[in-house]
Amino acid sequence: MALQSSIGMIGLQNPIVVRRPHNGENFSPTMWVLVSGERRLRAVRDMNEFGEEVSYESIPLAPGFIPATLDAELAPLPARRAELEENLRRENLTWQEESSALAEIARVEAALADEAGVAAPTNAKIAEEYLPPKRSGFEGGEAQAEGVRRRIILAGHLSNPDVAKAKSVDEAFGVLKRADDAARHAEMARVVGASFSAKDHTLLQGDCIALMAGMAPASFDVILTDPPYGVNAQDFGDAGGRLVSQTHEYDDVGGEAWETLMLEFARQSFRVAKAQAHAYVCCDIDKFHFLSNLMESFGWYVHRTPLINYKLDGSRVPLPENGPQRKWEMVLYAIKGWRKVTRIYSDVIETRGDSNLSHGAQKPVELYVNLLKRTIRPGDAVLDPFCGTGTVYPAAHSLLCRAVGIELDPVYAGIAAARLQALK
Repeated sequence: MALQSSIGMIGLQNPIVVRRPHNGENFSPTMWVLVSGERRLRAVRDMNEFGEEVSYESIPLAPGFIPATLDAELAPLPARRAELEENLRRENLTWQEESSALAEIARVEAALADEAGVAAPTNAKIAEEYLPPKRSGFEGGEAQAEGVRRRIILAGHLSNPDVAKAKSVDEAFGVLKRADDAARHAEMARVVGASFSAKDHTLLQGDCIALMAGMAPASFDVILTDPPYGVNAQDFGDAGGRLVSQTHEYDDVGGEAWETLMLEFARQSFRVAKAQAHAYVCCDIDKFHFLSNLMESFGWYVHRTPLINYKLDGSRVPLPENGPQRKWEMVLYAIKGWRKVTRIYSDVIETRGDSNLSHGAQKPVELYVNLLKRTIRPGDAVLDPFCGTGTVYPAAHSLLCRAVGIELDPVYAGIAAARLQALK
């Protein structure tokens, strides 16, 4: 329909191209074989059927007639264009063959436009002339032009075996995009890494809500944290003497104090997160839906199921005489501004615990690295408002991203400071 409208407004721009049948083909003195212009021929035929006028070089054409050029009379560039268009009409073309043909057509059309002193045709025009929707994989208009654009780009990368062996245009374009992303990230890592050091990280000791409220909005690419669970953790004891401090100024219970804390965390985390950001929040199964609803109320999109940290060496048995042994914990995953991940990872993460630094709920660096690498790029910023003994620092440091940690407990903050100073 778009081609018919174009012909109706400005007339037929190019004649169709025909040839005499070759030896061995059914021959007739009145027979011609169409080389190129199938869509133009079909559009003119349809316009004739509806009584619409068709003109060529400002001269009206009688119904049933269309100007034609013999392929033998064509100059080299128009002849090549006609040959490519004829090839594109084959039904068994691979996407690789189709991409190569379209890329060459675009070059030929650009050269012809340059000779004529006019603008080269757009991808939308090329799609309209050469690639019916059923072959493009896109439905008309801008989307169909996108199909042409992708094929032209891919044609220049068919020497890449990973691109060439892809089963579809979408798969090949995904391969190409991942390779481009990897190259850009490697360059960012080179630039950032040249001056990156432990001094790029920050540790703040104090109330995280008050400190977050004083931070500039849209500062962090990732919020990664392990807040109080609201499950009476203050009654769990000292873990066999491993804990040196239990001085939280709020009770770790599922009551008003914890809910108020999480309410303000959800509010401030959304405010200080960049327009496109991710949040990873460790939480208890009984509090997952409460926290999910809370974060969504401030604008986060929360994935409906949690990520699972499967602790290979987990040994906790809440009911020693009844079992079972608990080997997993949950991580709430939230998205702001539909930030894309760096790649797709499993929602089950296998980890082993680190040497304990006197914190009963200390998360392993391995877990934080796994979560961060889903999201960050070198130079990005991550905030941990409940940083405990500082797991976030070695994790962020290894991925060349800047970490800001906040810890209320002065003893744990001291351990985090020592951990930060030990980074190389």
